[in-house]
Amino acid sequence: MIIVSAQPHSAAIDAIEKRLAEMGKESRMNDVVKKAINETAAKGKKELWKGVKKRYTLEGFTAGDVRKRGYSARNPAAVLTVRGPALGILKNYRTTPNDIENAAMLQVFKVGAMKALAIHNAGSFYKAFLAKMKSGHEGIFQRVPGKQMGNNPRKQAIKEILSLSKSKAAEMVYEKNGVYVAMQEEMVLRLHKHMNAVIGGAE
Repeated sequence: MIIVSAQPHSAAIDAIEKRLAEMGKESRMNDVVKKAINETAAKGKKELWKGVKKRYTLEGFTAGDVRKRGYSARNPAAVLTVRGPALGILKNYRTTPNDIENAAMLQVFKVGAMKALAIHNAGSFYKAFLAKMKSGHEGIFQRVPGKQMGNNPRKQAIKEILSLSKSKAAEMVYEKNGVYVAMQEEMVLRLHKHMNAVIGGAE
């Protein structure tokens, strides 16, 4: 789970509060902060979603997966939340199934190439493969070196290959793709916009 809080730095709050007080508008401070926070969070929600779609081949990630809780008197901040477990790659990422000679392949990043899903262990080569379980669940699996299935030593255990969850993908975009910095810059712009509107009588 990733939780992003949209809240201005104390230095920005102090500067806005001082300016409003100088103009006799200190009573409007809460309005300015509330609007700035909620607008920044709304833009951050959109940018986080767009960033994930641009960076990853992750399917089924919608704007609704980024949930926004707005500013309130009890919680003077807006919060963006993305939840979800690790995902099977077959239905969630760009893949190609295996054939007789080649392992199944996966492409996680939009700007990147398909990579074969295979491992070498103790002289053996384990290729990922498409399989359908008795439950009807279909996925891409890989044999687990040195591990048997249940109590049967003749059957090798397998596990489904998982990749980034929606929340982890959003976290990576937030931290690595500049969304954090962009939100802080947006917050300052919004604070000054609404402060000036209050001072000028437009709000």
